[in-house]
Amino acid sequence: MNIDQLHRRIAIFNDTIRFEQEMNEELTGKKIRRTNFPSDISENIARFAYRYHYSELPTWDTDSGDLDLNGEVLEVKGSIDLFAGGPCSFGPTESWSRIYFVDGVNTFDLEYTVYEVRLSNTDDDWKDIRVNSNQTYQDQCDLDRRPRINFSSLIEQIDEDDYEIIFSGTLDDLR
Repeated sequence: MNIDQLHRRIAIFNDTIRFEQEMNEELTGKKIRRTNFPSDISENIARFAYRYHYSELPTWDTDSGDLDLNGEVLEVKGSIDLFAGGPCSFGPTESWSRIYFVDGVNTFDLEYTVYEVRLSNTDDDWKDIRVNSNQTYQDQCDLDRRPRINFSSLIEQIDEDDYEIIFSGTLDDLR
């Protein structure tokens, strides 16, 4: 996917979100649940953000993980509102070298923020992340459950040296 195709894909997604908001204003009872941020969008935003920051473009055409960079698996999670949205979910056997979080809270303005967490799922600091008051990420994986955690809770548990914002700007800044 190139930037122009990503623009078109985001336009369709944003139209869907607008439609859902407008329809919900008309509905008097049950409302339409907001559509999740599509993985193809978040993965490609992260991909171009990586190039923006590191001058190297990971591939999206991969059988393992969301992105690949010279055999290194890069995982991507995205949300239309990373800090106020629902929890991120992880497969219990998912593996990665680094993980990226895309915040699309300003998607209507085509503005995104991409966080890079330089921890693998096998790093002790990652495995020890508390997903609830009784269990860690690894505890959930050992039980073959999908660990779920809100981004705000996750980022509070990660050492500042292990993450950074690698991009914050508009889609056109990624050209």
